[in-house]
Amino acid sequence: VHPVALSWRETRVTEHGAGEHGHAPGLFPVPGDGVLARHGDLILLCSLEVSQTADDLLDLLEQIAAAHGDGRQFADAIADALDADESAPSVLAFGPAGPGLAVTVSGGAWADITTAEGTVRVEASHPRMLLRCALRSPASGVRGGLSPDDNGAASTDRFSRLDAGTVRAGGLSFYQAGTDGPAVGEAGASA
Repeated sequence: VHPVALSWRETRVTEHGAGEHGHAPGLFPVPGDGVLARHGDLILLCSLEVSQTADDLLDLLEQIAAAHGDGRQFADAIADALDADESAPSVLAFGPAGPGLAVTVSGGAWADITTAEGTVRVEASHPRMLLRCALRSPASGVRGGLSPDDNGAASTDRFSRLDAGTVRAGGLSFYQAGTDGPAVGEAGASA
């Protein structure tokens, strides 16, 4: 902690610990034309081509979180809803499942998931493709987007951390606390 003097006031600046990724822990939106929602450790990024589909997926997020569901239940429920929907939106949904992470990706969405072993890309490379997967090792970070064109370096603002709620976004960067820190979901809702 460093003392800082401001005109007639004194305050302190706390240094935020950044992991090996060089970013403070948390969920950070990337500007865009979709919607990013977080409820506890469950995270949903969805395109808005069909607003009813986005509303239905946001409702599912709320229902699974209210029932204290884990990432696998959430990712499966999102995949089942997308399977029944003809609109084929771009969606990235994930949450903790055991020591790892459950993920659903559809449309043009993609996710780069970082673990101690490296980074793996999960990508739905076809508009009508739907992928479900489970990562069995702890994830330290997830970067993702709604379009294959948005797969470059995510442009996040360190002051725009999403702890809960819904914002407009076309991508996300999620960083777990500490390099040897807990798996996604073990850091609690304040991650």
